[in-house]
Amino acid sequence: MDLSNKLMNKLFQNSKNILGVLTRGTDYISKRPKYHPIPPDIHDLIRDVKEMDKKYQYDYIFFTTEDENLREIFVKNFSDKIRQIKPKIKINIALFTDNIIRLIRIFLFD
Repeated sequence: MDLSNKLMNKLFQNSKNILGVLTRGTDYISKRPKYHPIPPDIHDLIRDVKEMDKKYQYDYIFFTTEDENLREIFVKNFSDKIRQIKPKIKINIALFTDNIIRLIRIFLFD
């Protein structure tokens, strides 16, 4: 069994009815970078996920974000269904190419 299947089985016990939610926080909300969509307010996101869960009756909700405050709020609202992977290590790398500085974030997991 490959690594992705092992992870899926560990998190979701072979369930196929899963909603995945990714939201950005921190710099995307405060700096509003040009040409990037701004994520919804966490309370709007929770409302929308609750509506979808009521309609589709998900077994689990896979949630990921780099913002710990958003994570805590989301987990409080969906504690019985939430599944998440917290990175062990976060590495920020700055690259300078074509006179542009790019920030790359790498997350390492177990």
